[in-house]
Amino acid sequence: MADIAVDTVSELRKEFGGEVSLPGSASYDEAVRIWNGAVTRRPAVVASCATPEDVVAALQVARREGLELSVRGGGHNFAGHALAKAA
Repeated sequence: MADIAVDTVSELRKEFGGEVSLPGSASYDEAVRIWNGAVTRRPAVVASCATPEDVVAALQVARREGLELSVRGGGHNFAGHALAKAA
């Protein structure tokens, strides 16, 4: 799993209206759960966007930090493409 700097997460949370989930947080396991239980990808951070501004903030952080990004719709793709695999 890739590490993301604590200050980067703090910065994202300041400008983010949705939920930011990290491994170990109460919301993380639910955020990465998809219907295909065989997929066990564990992203470094999950940004659950609530507004278009949240999408912009998440994209900016991912680009700046060089993080692989995936967009989760329904999470029903058999191969698990709804979750980026952390490095």
